[in-house]
Amino acid sequence: MQTRKLKNWLLAITLGLFSLNFSPVFAQQMLIQVVGGGYRFDGPTQITFTPVTAGFTQTDSEVSIRTITSGGYTTAPIEGEDGFISINDQNGGTEFQVQIQAATELTHTVTGTYTIPLTNFLVKNITTQVNDAYDVQAINGRSDGLTLNSSYNTYTDLSGARVLATGTGQEPGTWKFYPGFKIQVPATTAIGTYETTLTFTII
Repeated sequence: MQTRKLKNWLLAITLGLFSLNFSPVFAQQMLIQVVGGGYRFDGPTQITFTPVTAGFTQTDSEVSIRTITSGGYTTAPIEGEDGFISINDQNGGTEFQVQIQAATELTHTVTGTYTIPLTNFLVKNITTQVNDAYDVQAINGRSDGLTLNSSYNTYTDLSGARVLATGTGQEPGTWKFYPGFKIQVPATTAIGTYETTLTFTII
């Protein structure tokens, strides 16, 4: 008789422990808010064209961002990687456009008197693949998150603001693209260095 009582007691304790381990003793609601971090650009801070010789006919000089791999990048291209312009959308949820605009006509850096008009300063979206890099390279996010404006697959002057690409904004992401530039130096242009400032903007 005494043995049976001991077994019953052990059984009751075992069931109690089992019930305790799987009972929701404490619950807490957990929340996290994800906020947008804005937009970021990366790229070189200077675009230098190959010098041209002054003459009695127009002379052109071209440069692609792909060839500029140092100077001003927040995250510089790794060895063997092309130069780039990158857009980082840390928000998602809003469509955006990538706009480029020249501040002024190209102006002689010493005298300030001589200029090259912005109708002679041109931009295009490079669509020739180099080093297996696509026209738009998705680093993070959707591969179709940024689309180049096909209107600029050929050179267009920078006499006004130009929208080079459109982002879907469906989710955050980072994309690289590779514009090219050309300056048509008019005949009888005075010798010297000419410059302007290019601004990329998210609108």
